[in-house]
Amino acid sequence: MAQTDAGAAVVLGGPVALGPQFLLSTGLLSPHPEAAAVLAAGVGELGLQYGVANTFAKSDALDKLLEAHGSRAPLSIAEADALARRLGPAKTLYFLDGEVSRTAITLRRGFAGGLELEAVLPVIDAGGGYTDRLIEGFHSGFGLSQNERLTVPRNTYTVYLRSGATSLTREVAPGPALGDLVLGAKLALPPTAGLDRLAIQLLGKAPTGARDSLYSSGRPDLGVQLLGGRAFARSSLHFTLSALALSSWKELGTPSQLVLAGSFAYERALFSSYSALLQLDLSQSPFRREKGSPLTANTYLATLAVHHSLGRDRTLYLAFTENLFSFDNTADAGLLVGVRRRF
Repeated sequence: MAQTDAGAAVVLGGPVALGPQFLLSTGLLSPHPEAAAVLAAGVGELGLQYGVANTFAKSDALDKLLEAHGSRAPLSIAEADALARRLGPAKTLYFLDGEVSRTAITLRRGFAGGLELEAVLPVIDAGGGYTDRLIEGFHSGFGLSQNERLTVPRNTYTVYLRSGATSLTREVAPGPALGDLVLGAKLALPPTAGLDRLAIQLLGKAPTGARDSLYSSGRPDLGVQLLGGRAFARSSLHFTLSALALSSWKELGTPSQLVLAGSFAYERALFSSYSALLQLDLSQSPFRREKGSPLTANTYLATLAVHHSLGRDRTLYLAFTENLFSFDNTADAGLLVGVRRRF
């Protein structure tokens, strides 16, 4: 909490942990932005978050094929396979159309010595979803490119990937299933260089998710994060620097690799119980070794969130996410709502 000049508490909820949103990334450990503050010994926090993110991403080589279909015709897997053969195994061809809903329970607890432990258990539901019409209307209203969205039926699920020896095709939505359990341990560090708070966090992903549904790589991932922040009278700055050691994923053909990421957020109190947060998340792509593919580009996500205090121990937040700069290796848009309660 920050303080107003009159001494009344204003809510500053901190960064938003988005979780994996992209249709091909639900089984990978993702960066985990959060405040550097550590819960006091004996204090716990329970969080519940629901998020939905829409993915429509494809290889540029599919543009002419989709345009030739006219309006709302499904992509033919046979035609895509024929194009993949013409391109050859050295060229990645992919088409991803669907939606990821993610419901996550987070439990945190503070211990003596500035230590905080955390566990995040998600339930994932990938399918056709329900936001295609809304996103098309948003793009149309603001004069944004539809990126061939209007050539395929709304609210359908397709995962198509051909890259070297990797061949993956899914047209039936897997439905809800358990995702990978993520465990974290955060340790407070002495503040330095003008920062009020500094902490280091270790992350571990256990392969508890449904592998057949592409909700898990089937192998553990590890990560380390440096968290920092500075508070002002009615605002705060936060950063998270992440290094993620990802295991190989056989179904997607990704190798073991190190992914670097960063998150930067500015939050400002609006009223005594509201605040607004602007957050930018950037990361190396876990698919950056795919040849001749937009999947290789770095990822950029912008998040606008509003926090609302429901009392001394409860905070509600609503967040909107949008991809920036590279549009065919990230979720197009997302919505998150969550509540946190301390005890």
